[in-house]
Amino acid sequence: MDAFLLLSYGAPECSRDVRPFIENVLRGHNVAFDRSTVIERIDMVAERYDRLARESGSFSPLPGECRDLIALLHEEFRRTELRFPIYWGNLFWHPYLEETIAAMSRDGIRHAVAFATSAFPSVPGCRRYRDALESACRAVGPRAPTFQFIRPCCEHPLFPEAVADRMLEGLAHMELDPDFDPVVGAAKTKIVFTAHSIPETDAMLVPYTGALRAACRRVMELLRAPIGAVQSCERSHLQPHVQSYTHWELVYQSRGGKPGERWLKPDVVERLTGIKREERFANVFLVPIGFFCENMETVYDLDRLAGERCEQLGLHHVRARAVGASPKIIRMIRECVVDAVTNAGVNAGVNAGKTVCRGDCPSGCCPSG
Repeated sequence: MDAFLLLSYGAPECSRDVRPFIENVLRGHNVAFDRSTVIERIDMVAERYDRLARESGSFSPLPGECRDLIALLHEEFRRTELRFPIYWGNLFWHPYLEETIAAMSRDGIRHAVAFATSAFPSVPGCRRYRDALESACRAVGPRAPTFQFIRPCCEHPLFPEAVADRMLEGLAHMELDPDFDPVVGAAKTKIVFTAHSIPETDAMLVPYTGALRAACRRVMELLRAPIGAVQSCERSHLQPHVQSYTHWELVYQSRGGKPGERWLKPDVVERLTGIKREERFANVFLVPIGFFCENMETVYDLDRLAGERCEQLGLHHVRARAVGASPKIIRMIRECVVDAVTNAGVNAGVNAGKTVCRGDCPSGCCPSG
């Protein structure tokens, strides 16, 4: 192996980028809207990016998150003597994947490991990245590198630990509120895990919902574990209360497509009403387990839309951050890369089968044809 490639979605970083980026996304998703609807959709999304930039000074946290991943992976690779250059390619904005593959070819890279910022198996999550990588390699030609594509990392043991760490940070913030009684509050708190909604037809092709629920259960097991099971976040001030957070559910957010299409439900904003009025919870803790990095959808859909709905309902709310470039994620990626390098060319073996995707997706995963 000669290099590491970080694959991501892409996001605009200045005002003039916003509309071209949205147009790229609509083309890439083959959205079959009439022209007036396309213009309306572009205007709506562009307004969200502009509002985020006005309020936070950034059009999207995603590019910064990718840069943080790259910087910390450089350090991790040097520390563990993985002497790999790191490249970065996006699906829908600079640096474009095809341009990155061309640069790798010019640099003489022949074999590389690819990791996408998407933790769960799905057609838009992993299949789209694999297809884009193959397409970019065909466009570059015979001198393009070959790749070992690391499978979605949700089953790696460090992924749920990283989610639990982010949750502990959020719970610490919740319990610092002087009006929050940690003893009573835990029983009145619903943990709401969120993931990107996808069309039901796509969900039938992949173990998406099953993988999400399994990851949520594992995270909750870690929260209930004794002190020391989750080590990267100080837990002592949360004990024994952290083990009292037992109520949770999985919901979805950020649906796209046409209004009549069936996408996975319930929607997080709609579900908040039932959590308050039917189940009588006083607090919600939003956890974007399905999002690898912070992006427009975590910030706008959770912080703004869900946050505003919580305020309307009188729900006290806190949100955990996406795992992003957290210490255990950096370690996890390094372990996956080492595994891929160790098993390069191996067609069998438990480690290779779990880490590296060679087009031999497990039964029940998305079609590979």
